[in-house]
Amino acid sequence: NVILEVETLNGCTDTTDITVNMSFTPNIAFNIENPCVNSGTQFIPDYGSDTLNITQWLWDFGDHLDTANTSIDSMPVHFYNRVDIYTVTAHMWSYDCKGEYQQTFIVKPIPYSSFSLVENYEDVQGRTKFINESIYATEYEWDFGNGTTTNVPNPIEIYELDSTYLISLAAINDYGCADTSYYELEVFFKGLYFPNAFMPNGPNSDISLFT
Repeated sequence: NVILEVETLNGCTDTTDITVNMSFTPNIAFNIENPCVNSGTQFIPDYGSDTLNITQWLWDFGDHLDTANTSIDSMPVHFYNRVDIYTVTAHMWSYDCKGEYQQTFIVKPIPYSSFSLVENYEDVQGRTKFINESIYATEYEWDFGNGTTTNVPNPIEIYELDSTYLISLAAINDYGCADTSYYELEVFFKGLYFPNAFMPNGPNSDISLFT
């Protein structure tokens, strides 16, 4: 705090104090996560908030064909829809001190995830064969919706309970960019029919015949 004390020629005094925030011009670098098309690229400042108080942010994502090209969030996310080279500028304020940091990077392409399946594969109820139809991918992450996962490109999974399962396939390319496809699989096991009545001479064949 800064304290000012004033005294007049007549000996009258008055005192006031104000709080002054001492800072310096910030110049903070940032990390870029998931620089992939249509995937949500996040910008994370690389500093300790306990050592420097940034009071305001203004980001320019360098994506000038997008109307949502700026953000005032501290760790913003932006969706790029084109593979290109972009220059991002982070304007930052520490109270009345203003600084900025720029970084140029490439937004990379994503693969295409797709699959089909064969139910009751080889006439086994619940046995499902998955056919991977993804392109431009080198790694795969399957989630069968029953607690089981695998990285096998074309797996076979056996479901044991009647239910609806949400299956997902994440296809990943050499850049680490991913695309995910989904399918809801309804599994219903057909059981044997056992009648609860038996009438040998009845007109209804369902209860007059038992084999």
